[in-house]
Amino acid sequence: MRKIIFCLFCISVLFVSCNKKNETNNSTTVQNDDVVILNGSNNEIVISDSTETIVVTGDNNQVSTESSVDNVNITNAELYNHNTDDPEYWTNEKQKEIYEILFEKEDLTEVLKFRDFIESLAKYHHDDPVYEYDPVFLCYEKYPENLTFLLENRKNLFLHGNLEYGNYSESPFLYVVKNQSLDDVKFYFDKAIPVLESKEDWLYGSRNAGGPRFGIGGNILLYAGSEEIRDYLISKGVPAEIDAVSYFEYHLLDDSTDIYEIPGFDNPVIATISKTDSFTALKVLTYKIDNEKWLRIKFNDIEGWIPSSSFDYDTGI
Repeated sequence: MRKIIFCLFCISVLFVSCNKKNETNNSTTVQNDDVVILNGSNNEIVISDSTETIVVTGDNNQVSTESSVDNVNITNAELYNHNTDDPEYWTNEKQKEIYEILFEKEDLTEVLKFRDFIESLAKYHHDDPVYEYDPVFLCYEKYPENLTFLLENRKNLFLHGNLEYGNYSESPFLYVVKNQSLDDVKFYFDKAIPVLESKEDWLYGSRNAGGPRFGIGGNILLYAGSEEIRDYLISKGVPAEIDAVSYFEYHLLDDSTDIYEIPGFDNPVIATISKTDSFTALKVLTYKIDNEKWLRIKFNDIEGWIPSSSFDYDTGI
């Protein structure tokens, strides 16, 4: 890229010299995949790729760099010049580009209109949407000041993720639990966003409720990015234990396994169980300790915990 800039800089000097002999308002565009050269009366050469635009000005041979999103003066008519009702045209990538420009323009009303347009495309696809990019994610990435606006106007966007051909991504809440701060998690509860009451499928695995789809089970605590987030979610009613799946056939992997009084390898061992012994699965810890999920079992009259690496199960299906 820099070699291209240097070559084009040299061309710009020659261009300025020629332009003194023949000043005109005409312009010519030469374009390939990564380079655009604009020749005109302003003596500029513009080198553009997908991430930045570099302008070489002939008058004083200055070089400047602009972000590809910096052109906030683009009109909405120009922004939608490829507008089409084809639901497969508007991929999540295209939608994200539109949202980013609108956020840069601070045209939040148009953000809502564009979302309405995207949702309306479902009528062309058996009333099911094909692609839906959730602008809440973009706000977390670059424009957090707009989260309150989206909450006030499109609260549903906080309850499910991006959609691509019938498959949803993780929800914004799950994204926040995994990647953001405790204050970001508290935002959902302070603003009464019903994330814990929403449809399990809209959280896409975060409930991890157990069974053939989710193994021995768990919940959103499995994804907590810190202990303080985990403890806060528990204080909000997210259970730290759930019932073990009763119809699984559990079996030990090693000849013998220690049973711990409470989850964690540094805690007291209260018994040892052999591979030939039978036991009953009682509870599953919904988060990891020592990088292990833990199963509470009953062996004879003893109840304690064994790590997930020590056993396996058959679903019966």
